[in-house]
Amino acid sequence: SESLAESDAYRRSGEEAQAAKEAAEETERQRQEAKVAQDEAEKAVVAAAEVAKVEQALNKPKENTRQRNERKMKAGQAQFSLKDDRDCVNPFVDQSQASHVKGYGGKRVDSRSSAK
Repeated sequence: SESLAESDAYRRSGEEAQAAKEAAEETERQRQEAKVAQDEAEKAVVAAAEVAKVEQALNKPKENTRQRNERKMKAGQAQFSLKDDRDCVNPFVDQSQASHVKGYGGKRVDSRSSAK
C-alpha cells in the first residue's frame, strides 16, 4: 500500500496549490504594474498642466502702470502722491546750476541728510 505522501491525489493537490500560488503572484504583479502605470500617467497629467500654466503666464500681456494703478485703486490699495510733494534726494542736485533745478519749488532734502 502507498503512503499518503506518495499518493496521486496528494501530488495533484500540491501541484494545484502551487499553480494557485503562481496565479496569485502573477495577478499581484499585474496589479502592481497597473498601479505604476497609473501613477506615471497621473504624473504626466500634472506635469502637462504645470507646463500649460507656465506657458499661459508667459503669453499673458504685461500689465502697464496705468492698468496696475487702476487695479490697485479698485482694491483700495492705491497710494498716490503728488510729484511736488516728494522729497528730492538726488545728491548732485545741490551742485547743479541748471535753471530747471534752481527753479524747483518742491521739498529738498538737506545735503547733509543721511538719505543722500
